[in-house]
Amino acid sequence: MRFLSFFVAMIGIGYCADSLNITKIFKYNKFLSNTRSLVKYNNYLFVATDYGLRIMDISNINNPILLNYLEKNPKPLRSLKIYGNYLFASSIFGFDVYNISNPTNPTVVFQYTGCCPNDYSI
Repeated sequence: MRFLSFFVAMIGIGYCADSLNITKIFKYNKFLSNTRSLVKYNNYLFVATDYGLRIMDISNINNPILLNYLEKNPKPLRSLKIYGNYLFASSIFGFDVYNISNPTNPTVVFQYTGCCPNDYSI
């Protein structure tokens, strides 16, 4: 049993050491606002910012392309999650659900607005 515990501990240490080798691939700083959350869907990257949702093509990771944006002022987005073909985007006033079957042009299928300016986490 001691050997098994030692072996498991060594695997964990090795994994942690490997996860520290991070290489920056690109930097994109053209949003003019804070980036709050990122989520990948196939070759697309959805980015939650203070001004809304940004959709990027990352099929060429060295050359990301901004494809579309959905302004949400005065509802800055906070967190994003994807379940199937749906993107859940929380803001300080509630959350929106988008159908992302066509990722370059998501459509809102549901909106929830809370009573108070809280940060909803998904």
